[in-house]
Amino acid sequence: PQWAYVSACLYYCMIRQRKPKVVLEVGCGHSTFVARDAVRKNGVGKVVAIDPEPRKSLDAASGIEFVKSMVEDAPMSTFLQLQAGDVFFFDT
Repeated sequence: PQWAYVSACLYYCMIRQRKPKVVLEVGCGHSTFVARDAVRKNGVGKVVAIDPEPRKSLDAASGIEFVKSMVEDAPMSTFLQLQAGDVFFFDT
């Protein structure tokens, strides 16, 4: 099922309020673009997405740092970017 509108609104608002430096998502989809838009609006931070086969097109122009991998095979450095106050969103 697709993400409910209210879920997207809550996720966006949480990122806007917390202003994380990193939003790390496992699994790519609508939530990834919601996070990207919130981070852009904040003017600080980045979105990193891990997915072996994303449903949405992710390229350099998307503004999303993409790791094409199964989560268990992703480089540890991907996870070590996270600091206090950052967001880890597991959506698979």
